[in-house]
Amino acid sequence: MSSSSAFLLVYHGSRDPRPQKICRHLADYFQQHLNTLVDESEPSYSSVGKTTQHYSSIINRKSQTLSPLVEIAALELAELPLHKNIVQFAQKAWNNGKKNLVIVPLFLSLGVHVTQDIPAEIALAETQLQQPINIFLSPPLGSYSGLKNLLLEQFQQFSTSARILLAHGSRLATAKHQTEHLASHCNAQVAYWSTEPHLEAVVQEQMVNNPQKISIVPYFLFPGRITDAIAEKVAQLQLQFPQTDFIMGQPLGATETLAKLIFDNILPKI
Repeated sequence: MSSSSAFLLVYHGSRDPRPQKICRHLADYFQQHLNTLVDESEPSYSSVGKTTQHYSSIINRKSQTLSPLVEIAALELAELPLHKNIVQFAQKAWNNGKKNLVIVPLFLSLGVHVTQDIPAEIALAETQLQQPINIFLSPPLGSYSGLKNLLLEQFQQFSTSARILLAHGSRLATAKHQTEHLASHCNAQVAYWSTEPHLEAVVQEQMVNNPQKISIVPYFLFPGRITDAIAEKVAQLQLQFPQTDFIMGQPLGATETLAKLIFDNILPKI
C-alpha cells in the first residue's frame, strides 16, 4: 500500500525491554497489513483541535504514491517525552511526503492515559510543529469490539468453567465498565491487579464451588514485570489451593491477528 499518512503506535513504556521489542514486532505486522490494503471497516477519527472527519478524507487510494511509514513511541519511561517524539516523527513524516500523522494508542483500558495524557501530549506537540501536518488520534485498542473474541478464544482453549479475566485496573468508571463487558462476553469474573477486587479475592469466591480448574487470562498487551508478578501470584495460589488446577493464559502479544484487528479498526474500506 502507498499512503499519504504516517502512523505512530503509542504504548505505555517500561524499563523492561520486552514491551518495546514486542511493540516493534506488532508495528511490523501492522505495516504488512498496510501494504496489502485488505481493510473492510469505515471508522471516523477525532482530530485534535480539528473537525471530526472520516478517514477516507485522510487516505485516498488514488492519490497514494508513497510507502507507508510506521513507528512506535512510549508514553512514559522514554528518553524523550511523547510530545517531542511526535514532533520529531512529524518532521520525518513530512520529509517523506506525508500530510497526515495518525496516533494509534496501544492501550487496553480506557483510563487516564488514553482519555487525558495522550491527548495532552498531542496538543502540546501541535504547538511545536514546524510543518502543516495534520495529527489525528485514532480510537484506542481497548475500544475494539474484536478484542472480546480474541479473549474468548483463549478461554475456550482451556475448557474450564471457572474463568477469571485479570486486568490492570483504573480509577475511571469507563475503564471498569469496558472490562466488565469483556468479562461478561467470556463468561468470566473480573479481577484487577492494581484495584479491587484483586485476584486472590476472586479466587476465594470461586472456591465456594470447588472448581477442578480455574483459567486466568491476563488482559495485558505485552509481557513485562506485571505479568511476571501475576505468574508468581498464580503459582502461590496453586500452592494455597492444591486441589484446583490453575491455568494462566498469555498477554495478547504481537501477532498478525492483533495487527489485523488494529488495521481493521483504523482504516476505511477504500
